Amino acid sequence: MIRNEYLLDIQLEPKDENKHLQEMQVDINLAEKVDNKVMIAYQSVDNYIQPFTPLFNIITEIVGKMITIYEAAECSKKICSALLFRAEIAQTCIKNLQRKHHTNVKNFQNQEYYLTWVKFTNILKNIMIFSEEIAQLSWFRKYTNVNMVVDTFYANIVEFEDTCYDLDLTVVIYTKQREKEAQDIAYDIWILKKVNLIFFVTILLLYIIFDFNINNS
Repeated sequence: MIRNEYLLDIQLEPKDENKHLQEMQVDINLAEKVDNKVMIAYQSVDNYIQPFTPLFNIITEIVGKMITIYEAAECSKKICSALLFRAEIAQTCIKNLQRKHHTNVKNFQNQEYYLTWVKFTNILKNIMIFSEEIAQLSWFRKYTNVNMVVDTFYANIVEFEDTCYDLDLTVVIYTKQREKEAQDIAYDIWILKKVNLIFFVTILLLYIIFDFNINNS
């Protein structure tokens, strides 16, 4: 038996403290796409997957938006690629799960399994927002300390992979691939540090020029 009332606690909208995120055109709203109050108690095995279908559809939508973010990225493209890679793996796992759902009936009847999928959907939403933040130079100002980008990236990755494990989703990333990924991320961070330095030097020069003009006017 699955109770969708747990979705009432899910916060998929951007947080108030990140005001610039409120301008994002994100169509994903879990609360609107899933009936929050209906108790699901179907007898047919095939129907046990129905409460999960809106979550799977949202994840597919998130992956599509992440592809768009990656293709339009002004910076941090390698970091966005690493995040997108994992999201696409998750989407492939979902497709396999949907095809073979009849072999996984016990999980689809398990409330905790459902709630873990809700959690996983939120994790991917957060990853998508993070990707959009670091992909745009205008929003990179939030990360005045570039190390915050690294910390947030790995925090998202750990949470993603831990939840994949809880859902028994197979996410295989070989050591060589992780090493290459680490090099790519280090390159992006080097670029971001240069951008950050140029930004602050520009601000300093403008301040000096402004101050000079004021003192000599």
